[in-house]
Amino acid sequence: AKLRQGERLFVPTGAARCRLAEVVIESPALDPALLSEAGGAGRPTPRAASQDHDDGHADLVAQYRFVCDRPAALTGMEARLAEQFKGLRRIDAQVVAPGKQSAARLTARARALSW
Repeated sequence: AKLRQGERLFVPTGAARCRLAEVVIESPALDPALLSEAGGAGRPTPRAASQDHDDGHADLVAQYRFVCDRPAALTGMEARLAEQFKGLRRIDAQVVAPGKQSAARLTARARALSW
């Protein structure tokens, strides 16, 4: 449920006036009913179906799509995942934007990503 609340996890630059448009979560380790937006049967995905781990490790892929009224004003985003997931220590973030690429290590204290 926390992963579905993308607007609480990621906060885009306010001037861009962005809103969360879509959340897609995939994981072979979770019941598909938990992954679907309505809580019903989840749709299988090739990525999730192909990742079968016997070592107790499984990936979880979450995608968040925001739509902005003023995309030119979007110059950064604050990642607030550490507030919701206390065990999260760091995020290695990569940005690919028109004309540049950058990377940053985000933590609970350093959570701003800019471009």
